[in-house]
Amino acid sequence: MTLGLIHDLFEQEVQELSGRPWSRKPEEGFYRGGSEHGRVRLAGQQIAVTRPRLRQGRREVTLRGYEALQSHDLLDEEVQRKMLRGVSTRDYGELLDELQGGLGLPRNLVSQAFTRTSQKALEQINGRDLGGHVFAVLMIDAQKFAGTYVVTALGFTTEGQKVLLGLREGHSENADVVADLLQNLVDRKITLTDIFLAVIDGSKALRGALVRRWLGRVLIQRCQAHKKRNVLDKLPPHWHAEVRRRINVAYTMSEYPEALKGLRDVVHWLKGINESAAASLEEGLEETIMVVRLGLPDILRRTFMSTNPLESIFDGVRCRTRRVKRWRKPAMVTRWVASSLLLAEKRLRKINGHRSMAVLLEALKRQGVAIAKEVG
Repeated sequence: MTLGLIHDLFEQEVQELSGRPWSRKPEEGFYRGGSEHGRVRLAGQQIAVTRPRLRQGRREVTLRGYEALQSHDLLDEEVQRKMLRGVSTRDYGELLDELQGGLGLPRNLVSQAFTRTSQKALEQINGRDLGGHVFAVLMIDAQKFAGTYVVTALGFTTEGQKVLLGLREGHSENADVVADLLQNLVDRKITLTDIFLAVIDGSKALRGALVRRWLGRVLIQRCQAHKKRNVLDKLPPHWHAEVRRRINVAYTMSEYPEALKGLRDVVHWLKGINESAAASLEEGLEETIMVVRLGLPDILRRTFMSTNPLESIFDGVRCRTRRVKRWRKPAMVTRWVASSLLLAEKRLRKINGHRSMAVLLEALKRQGVAIAKEVG
C-alpha cells in the first residue's frame, strides 16, 4: 500500500503541473519526459522506485515529492503505526499534516493519494481471478457500517483454505446487491464443486439469490447463531437461558432425525409461551441443521454451523475503523473495509479440521445423488 501511495503521489504531482497525458500545454508549460529508476527512503531502507520525469523547456524539473522522500522516511515508526493500525479521522488528519510537513506537498494531494490507494485495494478484492481454486463452501454475510450494508463472500477451498472473494455495498441486504455480488463471482470464473454448501445469515434475499443462481447445486446452512438471536429477541430476558439451552441440545445431536425432532419439540413448547418466537424458530428450521444432515465431524460442524468465521474477520475490520466518527459516503465505507480485509487476509489460514474436508466432499456427493433421484 505504501509503494502504491508513493507512485500515486508522483503521478498526482505530475498531473498538477502538466495536466493529463496528451493534453495541450502552454508554451512555457511542463512536459512529461518518460520515467527513470530512482530510490526513496522507506522503513529505514533505500527502496527502488520508478519516478516520472518532467521538463520545462530544456530544463528537467525534479518532483518535490521525490526530492523529499529521498531524505524523509515515509514509514518511520509513528507513521507506520498510524497507517497500519487503523487510522481514525483525527489521526488521519495528523498523518496528512505530518506528511505535508515532511514532504512539502499540499495536504489535498496527499489525501487524494490515500484515496486512490484504498480504491485500488477495493478493485483488487473485487477483480482478481478466482479460477485457481475449487470451492466447496461459500459463506456470505452482511455487516452494517454507518448505515451501509457491506455484503461479503468468503470461500473455503476443497483443502480447507479460506479466501476472501468479494464485497458489495448497499442500503439494505436486498436481492439486487446479492445478485450483483454472485454475478461478479461468476464473471471472475469461480469454480465450485458439483454440489456445494452455502452458509448464510438467514436473509431471504440472500437465500433466494443463491437458489436462483445455482438451483439444484447449492445446499443451505443457515447460521445457528443468527437464528438463536432472532428467537431470543422476541422473548423477555427471563426466558433466554432456558430457550438457548433447549435449542443448543437439538443443535448438538449427532443424528439428523433426532435433531429435527428436538427442534420441533422446542417449537411446540415455544407456542405455549410466545407465538412469534415459535414462528421464528420454525422458519427455515431444517436448514439450520444441514451440517447434521451431512454427517460432518464435530470439528467441521463447529466451523460451518454459523457465519462466525466471517464475523471474526470483521471484528478486525471494526477494530481498525472503530474510531472513525464521520463516514462521508458509502464509497468511503467500502474502501476502508476492502483495505482492512486485504490486511486480514494475510493472516487467514486453513480451517481447524481441514484434513477432514474429504468427509464433507463425500457427503456433498451423496446429496448430489439424492437430488438427482428426486429430480428424476
